[in-house]
Amino acid sequence: MNEVLHRLEMKEFTNDQIREIQEGIEEGLDVTVYAKKEFLAIQMQQIRMGLLKVFR
Repeated sequence: MNEVLHRLEMKEFTNDQIREIQEGIEEGLDVTVYAKKEFLAIQMQQIRMGLLKVFR
């Protein structure tokens, strides 16, 4: 997991974006759906929550 987070930091994600991606990883979600710099952290959170509803 640390390697993934390190790579995310290298791509210039904000701390809030990294937190949303990390939560998705911990929840077993495919974070590639929303791990894009153009999404705000709040948008990532909304996508993550939607994925949780669909896949749980």
